[in-house]
Amino acid sequence: MPIFEEGARRGMGKMENVEKQARMASQFIDTIPSEAWLNRHVMIAFTTMMLVAEAYGLDTAPMEGFYPEAVKREFGLPSNAAVIALLALGFMKEPDKPYGGRLALEEFVFEENYSTPWKQG
Repeated sequence: MPIFEEGARRGMGKMENVEKQARMASQFIDTIPSEAWLNRHVMIAFTTMMLVAEAYGLDTAPMEGFYPEAVKREFGLPSNAAVIALLALGFMKEPDKPYGGRLALEEFVFEENYSTPWKQG
């Protein structure tokens, strides 16, 4: 409920409605499989973090193939924590790879419809 209380303090609703809002949100979230909800929201957060990091000149690398229990031990996370993904952030060591393994944007980004490739600039 703290997030709803903070919202009310900031003018997003009324304090007397906080309990009802929290209950309704909980009921809604209970309709979504928790694994799907967690994965989706972690990926939204990762995308935002990656974009912001790039704006600050950092490089990122989402990681998979890790052992969640080992990550929890290493970082002292509680046993009930769920480790969904890992994101490495840092400055790339030169030299850059000659080919990063990605297609040009024109190959998969389109304007208005699928038949019109995106034109940069």
